[in-house]
Amino acid sequence: MKSKYINSSILFLATVSVLSTGCGADLPSLTDASSGGDTTTNGLSAAVSTITTQLSAVAGMSDYTTFAKNNANARISANATTMMAAPNFGSDWTTSLTGLGDPRVSGSTSISPKDFMGLQLDDSVRATDDGHAINAFGRMNDAFRILCAVGVGANAMGYTVDEFGYLADGSYTITFSAAIKSEMSSTCGLDATNIPDDTTMTMTVAAGGSNYDKVFTFNTFNQKYMVKNDASVLRVASSETSDYHYSRSLAEYNKSSGLTRAEYVTVPKLGQSAGTEVFRFYYDATNDVGMILGLFANNTSMTQGQRFIVSGKPSVGDAFSLSMRIDLAFGDTNSREACVTASNGNIATDGARCTASSTRLAGEDVAAVDSNVSTWYTTYVNDGASGPANTVRDDWGHAALSDSKLIGFNSMSTLVSTPIAP
Repeated sequence: MKSKYINSSILFLATVSVLSTGCGADLPSLTDASSGGDTTTNGLSAAVSTITTQLSAVAGMSDYTTFAKNNANARISANATTMMAAPNFGSDWTTSLTGLGDPRVSGSTSISPKDFMGLQLDDSVRATDDGHAINAFGRMNDAFRILCAVGVGANAMGYTVDEFGYLADGSYTITFSAAIKSEMSSTCGLDATNIPDDTTMTMTVAAGGSNYDKVFTFNTFNQKYMVKNDASVLRVASSETSDYHYSRSLAEYNKSSGLTRAEYVTVPKLGQSAGTEVFRFYYDATNDVGMILGLFANNTSMTQGQRFIVSGKPSVGDAFSLSMRIDLAFGDTNSREACVTASNGNIATDGARCTASSTRLAGEDVAAVDSNVSTWYTTYVNDGASGPANTVRDDWGHAALSDSKLIGFNSMSTLVSTPIAP
């Protein structure tokens, strides 16, 4: 299957693209123009490019462009119809449903499941108001974009790095000159326009442990990065604490097997209405199989959101399996399932996931993650009377990111069954 997503070049590995600017434009290759384009700008930047490219391939499970992407008014063109008996989508697949909002538009109350999933599988889509990422690929993109820029900045400042892009342990000053900001933008998609020219930042590099080689921290923003890059594996972790949330990203690419796994989690701080999200990605390039798990919820109820599992064969697939639950729109605890044609987003088989074949995967039932997700949500998110304190939530955040933080799943079945926990 030929997919426009795979052609999105250096976007994110972690699922559909990570180094994208959010405007659908391809990024240039990570080369040093001053040397004729023959050498990588920096080992770190090239490593991030590798992992983002791998994850980007997962988006190849779908190659249709939804009409919602080109017709913003379509999201409120119809009201929810009478629900079909679960697990069929029926006419609801293409009907704008109250309770399923357009993730691009603040305050939107309705969009069709077809268009919602199309947006979740499009690596270039961002919000229409402030440009923030609305899906798994964009979230991972934002998480690792700065790490790419670290490589660019270190190279531009003339700091010595080894073959894997590592600086020696110590503190380094990076000055954001106009030229360096421009290179960060063109290479990594980092919007540095709000940073005054010649602003300085101190970056600290420290030794990692057995799972990560280096740890990067900064004096100007509350983010932390850890990296391992050797002959067999590329592993990247990041965490962030903001005024509203804690978040963490993990990504790993096995250079021998071609297996890529990634996970992104964000939880709101106590009392904040920011959303809760969980994304997991699995892509086996050798066997051409991929899966994405997505969860959206608020800070008071896990069952007032959406969750889905998409499974398919990114390179040769003609359809993908979808299992989806939309609590507010469907008004029940049942998941809807379908085998969806990859080229146009239309349902090939309603009420059942695809039958496994040379071009399709059977996929997994999203209901299988309910107990797993519920335990995690109650422990780390729920703002109920006995909800967790911010110190507990920070197990996902900047303070708790350590050498022991690794992805817990190693297959599509364990992606569904492995507990979500720090």
